[in-house]
Amino acid sequence: MVERIYEGMFLLDTGKMGGDLNAVADQLIALVQKHGGEVYTHRVWDDRKLAYPVKKQKKALYFMMHFKIKGPVIAELSKDLDIVEFVLRYMFLSIEPKLVNNLLEIGRDPQAVHLQTVQIPPDEDLYDSPPDRNRRRRPVETRE
Repeated sequence: MVERIYEGMFLLDTGKMGGDLNAVADQLIALVQKHGGEVYTHRVWDDRKLAYPVKKQKKALYFMMHFKIKGPVIAELSKDLDIVEFVLRYMFLSIEPKLVNNLLEIGRDPQAVHLQTVQIPPDEDLYDSPPDRNRRRRPVETRE
């Protein structure tokens, strides 16, 4: 079995976390280590409103983690995460070996650009103009 580096993104229910983020992080790290994984970086990304409700929650805490684990064990880790009460959703991305060092360096940097959110809205909404809104609609056939 080949070990790969993964980036894990977790949506956490802040209401069920009990306010202790360190305990939650330790619990997620312990789950990865239980399956033979090694955690390289972890941190809170952002607490934000969701685009649509997930398990009846409209808001979630985004938590990122970089870890090394054997590929087939990811399925077992997923089953354990399905049981954890405060995890709403999760996603794992396998990182290409040539990008590992760069991503881990960014993951360790507290001022990393890819982990920051943009607070300034754009000057104009490029996708909300009338021609763009109707672009994908099919023409309506009329019967006479």
